[in-house]
Amino acid sequence: MPNKHHNLAFSIGFAPIAIMFLAAPWGASSMEPTKAQYEELAQNAHKELQVLDHDVKEFVRTRSLLTTGKEASSKDSVTREFLRKEFDSPYEKYEESIKYRQALKTRIIALKRSLLPFEKNIIHIDLSDQKARIISDDKIIKTYPVSSGAPETPTPQGKFQVYRKQELRVSQQEVPYRMPYYMAFKESGSHGLHALPYLGDNKESSLFWQEARSHIGIPVSHGCVRLLPEDIKELFGWAELGTPIYIQS
Repeated sequence: MPNKHHNLAFSIGFAPIAIMFLAAPWGASSMEPTKAQYEELAQNAHKELQVLDHDVKEFVRTRSLLTTGKEASSKDSVTREFLRKEFDSPYEKYEESIKYRQALKTRIIALKRSLLPFEKNIIHIDLSDQKARIISDDKIIKTYPVSSGAPETPTPQGKFQVYRKQELRVSQQEVPYRMPYYMAFKESGSHGLHALPYLGDNKESSLFWQEARSHIGIPVSHGCVRLLPEDIKELFGWAELGTPIYIQS
């Protein structure tokens, strides 16, 4: 009769050796990323670099607009520089991407710090190119064409804010122009942003309104800043009382 205790001892002694031989190849493949895994990591890093690179460009545009009055973009591209480099292996490419990502993140922190003196939501009017740019969270999110004051009735320049919002304002001048979505940027209410003005009860039949549409992008107003109806409606819903308005030339 076989000795059960002997068989049990043999089984117990053999088990660790079997596990060791079976686990060795599995352990080697699972402990370190494979070449394919590094290639995937490098691809993901490239996508992240593109996002960070785009953010840098957007913050540069905003800082330039608010500090110089002109929108300027950065011509440098860290992603392009990264793609031009040659790497001996996916591992080296991934490791190098870490350095590039960190450099971009550091620059973003510096750019955001330079924008701290400015408000998060801003309406910026550039009289030189007749554009309104909307800034939210340090990025330009919208650009609208405008029509500002004519040379004899110029739009005032400086830093203002939205003092009053009216869905329809009727001019106090001799000619009662109707101005939808009026946002006063002078405390007196004399100047504001508004949709194209019209005369009478129906803007569609107003010849003045039809003419005003062709004037967008040309400074012809009495000092206010005119926008297309669909643009000012969107801006009217976005802006709040107190939203800063920068008007520069």
